[in-house]
Amino acid sequence: MAANPRYRIHPAIGVARVGNADPDAFYLGPERPSQAVTGDAVVGTRTPPFKSGGQIKRQAVRFRIFEYVDKGGVWTISREVNLEAKDVMELTWTVHVANRKASFFTFAGLAGSSLLPKQPARERRNKGVPDPRTLEIDPLPRSISGVNTTPVGLDQGGSGNPKKELWPSPPPVPAITSLGQLRTDLRGRLVFVPGAGVCAARGGAPITDYANNNGWFDDVCDGPVTAHLKITVDGKPVKVDVEPAWVLVGPPDFAPDLPQQVTLYDVLLDSAVRNNLVPTKDELYSTGALRSMAGLAKDLAGGATKLTSYKVDFDDDVAPILRGVLASRWDFGEAQHAHGSMDPSTVWGYLSDPAQPDTLRKLILSYLRKPGTRGPSSPGDMPRLLGDDPYDKYKTGLIGLSLTLTQYAIMERWAANDFLATSLGYQSIAAPPVVAGITPGGLDLAALEHASGGAFFPGIEVGWSIREPGIFAAPLRIKPGAGSRYVGDRNGTVVSAGYFSRQMALPWLADFLQCQAEEQTHSIPKARWGWWPSQRPNDVYPTTAAATTRSGTMVPWTRAQVGSVTDWPSAPDGPPRTPNMPSYSQMVANWWKFGFVTLVPGADGAAAETERAASIP
Repeated sequence: MAANPRYRIHPAIGVARVGNADPDAFYLGPERPSQAVTGDAVVGTRTPPFKSGGQIKRQAVRFRIFEYVDKGGVWTISREVNLEAKDVMELTWTVHVANRKASFFTFAGLAGSSLLPKQPARERRNKGVPDPRTLEIDPLPRSISGVNTTPVGLDQGGSGNPKKELWPSPPPVPAITSLGQLRTDLRGRLVFVPGAGVCAARGGAPITDYANNNGWFDDVCDGPVTAHLKITVDGKPVKVDVEPAWVLVGPPDFAPDLPQQVTLYDVLLDSAVRNNLVPTKDELYSTGALRSMAGLAKDLAGGATKLTSYKVDFDDDVAPILRGVLASRWDFGEAQHAHGSMDPSTVWGYLSDPAQPDTLRKLILSYLRKPGTRGPSSPGDMPRLLGDDPYDKYKTGLIGLSLTLTQYAIMERWAANDFLATSLGYQSIAAPPVVAGITPGGLDLAALEHASGGAFFPGIEVGWSIREPGIFAAPLRIKPGAGSRYVGDRNGTVVSAGYFSRQMALPWLADFLQCQAEEQTHSIPKARWGWWPSQRPNDVYPTTAAATTRSGTMVPWTRAQVGSVTDWPSAPDGPPRTPNMPSYSQMVANWWKFGFVTLVPGADGAAAETERAASIP
């Protein structure tokens, strides 16, 4: 007898981004692999522009339910389930997000991670506050149902039990009274719209640190997404179980068109294949957007580091890595000329065709930092990005960001001529085709390929706690209620609303400002190393003309718009900074005025700064 159908929410992990424009001006994040951040004219707005009335639009995420049926012992994707289906009697979505940053431990790199066998002594943020709950933001679970329903705000006092909600008391200035909205589309799918990116303080508290600032609060959050679904079976309504999802809320992505070399998808793929999470009889992981998972898991599960039977595909496996390398020319000055071109008339054949000599591929592999080795001083020093232990505090060897073990294994086979040649040509790098149609695996991949996979110091959308083993029910799917793997948590702490955002920078803007590229003392020769230039640009071309000709010098993304360096006041609340870099207080007051780095139409991948305010600050 065939098993009952299974139902899953996709994307398994959705990513939303704060913005201070009106909530109605939100845009949807990508829903198909390789899709640009274009939004949707029917649900929300189109992008670009990424601003409305000079303020930043919020990036929303849409969740859907898919049915899987047992076909010959293999779970096979059957259909999307929504209120348009005649057998769907009831569909109610529930989201529970929270922000528990101000009551959590201070961020201290990898402290709390299972990577450190000996944990350093630590304390909590706002130590000494009698009731930690007065530091937390928890609007309690909120639900929505129906088609194109009036938004349900995640607002103060809007739950069924306002007395049990948690909001900072006394409130900071400005008061934080919402974590966003729930909406539905024309078929009853969930649309989660995040908060406004508010950073607020009690009693004029200063910002003195990149991550830990007592008296400060923000409206970044995370939590589970669940669904109550009833379907007619033999004429009777039957409630069916639906596998839940998760939503992460992060800062705006100021370089939305530019990919990165290690994405959050890469990190979670690596964790899944090496920790035996990939089911062998599930179509989701063997076809479509996630089809590489099953083959990679066969070779790499159980501690293996080499691919033996998996055939590397240039377009699927290698091109995304090289694409991130090439894109870094437009947001990181160190790569302005070093990552010059993959011109199809010269080097392209040597990269994409195993019949061509392997000299160039082996040279590129030699530049890559081998996972698990020390950072800039190791033989390979690429990517030129900092890692999870950037100042070598814990001697973990994670000074520099490395490709994942899975990515590195792919590049080894590529360098050894053991790969499938490109079928797309140079388009594989320059403009990979967007996958046609919406699929469960495509939603999962599209949501995560624009999110950062490191450095988790503390990170952009999420920190290193996302890769701790034991918190996933399946690849990419977080298990609500799983026991916490954070060393130092009280006994009984589980993965629940606010679990991931709690270890992030407080407020989010402090780290976002300070993490500019910096000289790495371990590097020989000394050079600047970046953090997350594809989300928080380091250097930009200020005009399309400069970008398309690559002429002149790139300028800092956080530069002053007018006046000289002396026009910027001395700022005791700011980090050591480059000339004309804002102070913390200036960044809090002006963060939405900075520009977005977007592709120049018809310019073969060139990207320039757009939508920058006329004057900052």
